[in-house]
Amino acid sequence: GNFRVWNNTPDSKLNNAVSFSFYAADTQVVQSSNYTQGYILKASGAPAAQPITLRCMYPQNAATSRRNNPCSHQGVCRSLGITTATQWNNRYNGGRNGTCAFDADQAGFQLAAEVRKLRSANDWNEAVMNVWPDNVPADLPLEAFYYRNTATAKDTARRYQREFNQDTAGGYLPVLALDTYAANGQLVEYRPEDQYFE
Repeated sequence: GNFRVWNNTPDSKLNNAVSFSFYAADTQVVQSSNYTQGYILKASGAPAAQPITLRCMYPQNAATSRRNNPCSHQGVCRSLGITTATQWNNRYNGGRNGTCAFDADQAGFQLAAEVRKLRSANDWNEAVMNVWPDNVPADLPLEAFYYRNTATAKDTARRYQREFNQDTAGGYLPVLALDTYAANGQLVEYRPEDQYFE
C-alpha cells in the first residue's frame, strides 16, 4: 500500500519500540524473522539529524511484539544477576523465548553477541530501538535497502529505493543482496542489475 518502510507501525508507536536484527559474520544470525527485505542502518553513532537509539538487546527473538514494556517484560539481565554469557546460557538453556534483556550499552551489546557464540540455534537476535518521527527518511541513518532469497523481495527492495528517491527529492540508497550463509563472511553484495536506478 502507501506505507513507507522507514515509518513506524501503529504497534511500534504504542510501546515506543521497533525491533531490528544485528548481523555480523561472527554473530551466527542467519534468519531475520519472516522478513525477506528491509533496510540497513548506519553504524551506531553515525551522524544523523534523526538518530535511532538502542533501548535494549536480546541474543535471540524475545517475542516483544505488542508488549507494553519490551525491554523489561521478561526481566533485565543485570537485575537478575546475569552478567556473563555463560550465566545467560545456563539459565535459559537455549529456550527460544522468554529471556532477559541486556542493557543498551557496549557491555550489554557485547554480552548478547557472546551468547550467540555459545548457541547453535537457527534464529535471530533482537535489538529494540526507540521509535522516531514518521516521514523523515532523509534525516534517518539509513544506509541501504536489502533483500534475500526471492525475486519478489528484490522487487520490494527496489520499490523502497524508488520511494526513498521520491520522498527525498533525489536521494539515493543502494539495494544490497543479503546472504547470511555466505561462506566468506561477506553478508551483503552490491549488484548493479538489482538497482532501480541505472
